[in-house]
Amino acid sequence: MSQIRSRRDPSSPAPAAATSADAPGRVNLIGEHTDYNGGYVLPTVLPQRTHCQLTLREDQRVQAASADVRDGATAEYALGAEHVTHTWVDYIQGVTLALRNRGMRLSGFNLSLHSDVPIGKGLSSSASLEISVLRGLRRLFNLPLTDLDLAMIAHTAETDFVGAPVGIMDQMVCSLGDERSALFLDAMTRSYRRVALPDAMAIGVIDSGIAHDHATGDYRVRRR
Repeated sequence: MSQIRSRRDPSSPAPAAATSADAPGRVNLIGEHTDYNGGYVLPTVLPQRTHCQLTLREDQRVQAASADVRDGATAEYALGAEHVTHTWVDYIQGVTLALRNRGMRLSGFNLSLHSDVPIGKGLSSSASLEISVLRGLRRLFNLPLTDLDLAMIAHTAETDFVGAPVGIMDQMVCSLGDERSALFLDAMTRSYRRVALPDAMAIGVIDSGIAHDHATGDYRVRRR
C-alpha cells in the first residue's frame, strides 16, 4: 500500500485535545487457521469491547495505563524510541511505530484503557486493543486513514513489532465488522463482504478454560 503523509492543511481542523474510542472483540464462525494460509474466514464481532481515552501532551512521550493489568499497569516511552518489552505496552508501541513508518505525524499523548474482551481466550483482545487505540489516534490527530488502513497498520504492529505471526482476520473484523453481520473475508486478496446474520440467531461462546498467547504459544508452531 502506498505511504500516506499527514501534512495538515492549514484550513483543516487542529488536533483534538482529548478523545475516546472503542473496538470490539471477535469470534470466528467458519475457517480456523485458514487466514494465515490465504484462505476464507467468516468471523463476526462481539458485544464486548476495548475502550480507550486519549489526551494530548506537549512533549513526545506516551504514557499508557490499563485497568486490566495487575502488574505493570502503567508504562511510558518516547515516540521514536519504541523497543520490545514483552509486555502489554508493546501493542501500543507497535501501533505508534507502524503509524510513523507510514508517514503519520504524532505527538505525545496519555492513554487510558479498559476492556471487557476476555484476554487469552481466542477472542482477539489484542486486535481489539490495537483498533481501539488506532481509532482514537485517528481522531486525536486527524489522520487520513480508512478503516482498512487501520486493520493493516494493526496487523503490522502485531506481526512485526510484537512478534505474533497472526493472519489478517482479527484486525480486519475488529475494524470493519458489525454486530448485525458476519464478515466473509478472502485473506489472500483482502477482499471482503458483509453477510447478514438472521435476527433470530444467537451466538454462544464457551470458555474452554485454556489460555493462549499468539506470540509465545503453540500458535506459532502450528503456523510454521
